[in-house]
Amino acid sequence: MLFNGIHECLIWKVFARRGLGFNANQGSSNSTVDGISDFNTKPACIKEIKVVKTATPLVNATDEINYTIKVTNDKDAVSTNIQINDNIPVGTTYVAGFGSTPTSVSGNTISFKIAQLGVNESATINYKVITNSNKSIRTFFDDMEKGQDNWEFNSLNDSLGVFEIQQTEKKSGNFAWRAPNLKTAQDQILQFFPDIQVPSTNPVMSFWHLYNTDAGFDGGFIQISTDGGTKWTDLGTNIFRNNYRGKINYSTFGIPNIAAWWGNSNGWIQTFVDLSAYVGQKVNIRFRFGSNNGTGGYGWFIDDVELFEMLNYNSEVCVTTAEGDKVCTIVPEKGTIVKPGLNTDIKDLENSSTIAIYPNPTGSFINIELPTASNNDLNINILDLNGRTVLTKSFIRNQQLIPLDVSMLPAGCYFVKVKLNDSILVNKFIKN
Repeated sequence: MLFNGIHECLIWKVFARRGLGFNANQGSSNSTVDGISDFNTKPACIKEIKVVKTATPLVNATDEINYTIKVTNDKDAVSTNIQINDNIPVGTTYVAGFGSTPTSVSGNTISFKIAQLGVNESATINYKVITNSNKSIRTFFDDMEKGQDNWEFNSLNDSLGVFEIQQTEKKSGNFAWRAPNLKTAQDQILQFFPDIQVPSTNPVMSFWHLYNTDAGFDGGFIQISTDGGTKWTDLGTNIFRNNYRGKINYSTFGIPNIAAWWGNSNGWIQTFVDLSAYVGQKVNIRFRFGSNNGTGGYGWFIDDVELFEMLNYNSEVCVTTAEGDKVCTIVPEKGTIVKPGLNTDIKDLENSSTIAIYPNPTGSFINIELPTASNNDLNINILDLNGRTVLTKSFIRNQQLIPLDVSMLPAGCYFVKVKLNDSILVNKFIKN
């Protein structure tokens, strides 16, 4: 018997309580374990004004950010005199002549007005800003082109299928790590070999990965240790982009209710992890992959691991109506992130005979930026004020931006000396 949808919201509420909410997804029709549960009812069943703000997720410095603001009236009555006030992020400039025409732009506030919205009616606002030359600052980067340098790998259950460097799948360059997904039980780890100093300002770790595994049973997750590897903590609650796919079967790791990346990522994806809870600490970070006895898969591939001080742009938009409604929101997933990169703000290196070093002064890591990539393998020497070599590191050819850990050096002034092709390049930095 039909009732013209008058019980629709009650039905949605009942299903949502059971994990079959509005955003639930059954996954593959060929699998019983790869579904996504959701406990939210249909949005229109919540009788209120709603606002959703989106933005370009990732930009280079000086790129434009496109903003979209969608306002929906899910109330049972018309809403009138709808005022939209958004904050232009500090460090960006409004670009006139694109998208929706604002009613005013005053300081960092941009305003729009909608005369009315009918029941279940929506309106969309668009505008753009341009970012300044500031960018995120890289403190660690490994594109796996140096092979096993910086990494150690092991099996926690003495099984086959340890992590391996391979060339079949990679995000950039020629190499990436892979944990093969065998049909037998595995518990493998890939761990940063050195302790990593977490940056002091907005620390974020990112990495690219691709996975195709036995859905729900075989997969990987990421852990952190602050005591040299005695105790490990899952970083799942710190991931703010491309988080775990869902809970993994208990038989894989023997850890109750743990989530992981499993199934098919459908290509390379970039995951971001907020490390602000570990500011200033030396940590160990590891990737852990497991499988049970049963169906295997292609595996888990990892490339371009990066640690940086994140510069991001995000701001709050608020919507009010003549009927007294007020709702505010921000862009999810920390808004727009500015990519780390070659820091040409420090010095224009074109046709330069020197190197740039940043951050400078530093407490832990420096980035050494060369005017061109090297044709040969590099030796980088750190000298004190007496000319004595206190640190030497070797790097393979074809690199232009080189992160270097100097946290072990006492406070003072030092020189970086690099032989690049046929030139000797020198610059100075201060270690706090």
